[in-house]
Amino acid sequence: MFEYGYVIGVVLGDGCLYKYNSNYSIILETTNPMFANRFKNAIESLCGKKSQFKTKTRTRVWNRGKKTYEYSFDVYRVEMYSKLWFNIIGNIKERILNDNFCPMDKDFCRGIIKGFFDSEGYYAVYKYPWKKIVFYNKNIVLLNFIKSLLSSFGISVSGIYPSVEDAELTIYKQNEVNKITQLIDINKK
Repeated sequence: MFEYGYVIGVVLGDGCLYKYNSNYSIILETTNPMFANRFKNAIESLCGKKSQFKTKTRTRVWNRGKKTYEYSFDVYRVEMYSKLWFNIIGNIKERILNDNFCPMDKDFCRGIIKGFFDSEGYYAVYKYPWKKIVFYNKNIVLLNFIKSLLSSFGISVSGIYPSVEDAELTIYKQNEVNKITQLIDINKK
């Protein structure tokens, strides 16, 4: 159940569902190779077949005054073709975004939290031992869903705060941060 939840958590964040003609795809593009491999393993375990894994090098060019800068980086793309899982995940995603989904399995919930964290979260240490965990997204309903999942594990959230581009669900209390790091194994991010 963890892999199932993990895939849904990633699709709620950086992943996407894509339909073109009769092809139904579950896709993740990322610059983090460990994240791409973790998603690849989870989606293959869930669907019971191999996914497509590709690496592309992209280049960004920008000008600042009279000087031109160029930056190259690798992008990892994991793509699974499956109409069945496209429909199942799409249905769950729609129910979550309509605030009409209440998962019961703890391992499934843990997977959603981990997948969403890998997509839309970060762990920061400020002047040791002070730490914080942040989940960010534009969709407040989605952040409230993650907040409710965290509370089902007895984790209280400091709040959801607006930021420049997104909203942030932030956990500042050190004992709550420690609970999350143990729950979703953040140190292996």
